[in-house]
Amino acid sequence: MNSELKKYSRAILILFALVVNTALFAKSESKNLWKSIDAKSINKNKEREVMPTIFRALQLDVNGITTLLAQAPKENTVAFNQSLILNLPMPDGTTERFYIVETPVMHPDLAARYPQIKTYAGKGIDDAYAWLRLDITPLGFHAMIVGLENTVFIDPVSNSETQNYLCYYKKDFPNVYHRHCDTEKNNRTENKISDALNVYSSNTQLKIKSTGTELK
Repeated sequence: MNSELKKYSRAILILFALVVNTALFAKSESKNLWKSIDAKSINKNKEREVMPTIFRALQLDVNGITTLLAQAPKENTVAFNQSLILNLPMPDGTTERFYIVETPVMHPDLAARYPQIKTYAGKGIDDAYAWLRLDITPLGFHAMIVGLENTVFIDPVSNSETQNYLCYYKKDFPNVYHRHCDTEKNNRTENKISDALNVYSSNTQLKIKSTGTELK
């Protein structure tokens, strides 16, 4: 009996160690995905609609973050505090942690055709009031983080340069580019998904709505 109990206890300890090590590896991996680079190395003549006046220049391991985000559970399947933890850079040089869940916005049939397009939501850990929306598509990684005091964007330098990124506050947009916040929140992810779909299927007519994506 004691022998059986010892085997059972040992199995529990091994399982616990594996879970802890996996979580620690994911956190460490998340921290190593971003690398600060010299802002002077950013090509400001790329095809951007706008260049923020102040930004933090970064390099991203796109394959690494894609692999990491694939571990995120789907929304409503777990509590936020049991989901994937992702570290994201802030414009001021710091890093903040977020709980991440996958939030599909496309019809399952369409999502199966375009597995390279994923959308996620997050809740702040270091800033409990912060929330975020992010996507990863053939056009790169995009994130919008909304906190009590600031809204932060992380975008590729351009659609064709998805290794280098700009991290900046919304307030550092040129004044001419400021848009209404509600419109921005509702349309930003949908527009990026529409663009990414067009890269792969120029002959498919897609209509992006606030309630989802319809295939005609």
